[in-house]
Amino acid sequence: MVGSKVNTFNVEMRPIVEAKAVETAIRRLMGDGMEANERRRRTKQLGEMAKRAVDKGGSSYEEIENLMNELIDRKKRV
Repeated sequence: MVGSKVNTFNVEMRPIVEAKAVETAIRRLMGDGMEANERRRRTKQLGEMAKRAVDKGGSSYEEIENLMNELIDRKKRV
């Protein structure tokens, strides 16, 4: 039995995602077609964008730094 399982009231475990659906999704992702290649290209692009965001000077890095500074300032005022 493949797929996510969920508890039911009668303590039976049953898949909520059928094995065939999982197989189909994996085949689409791992395939050699144009759609699969475009998906991998876009995934790589998004990964690079995420890395830049958390690098020093990136938007996420700056937001975390701003949050930490605000928390430090609030602690000083208490």
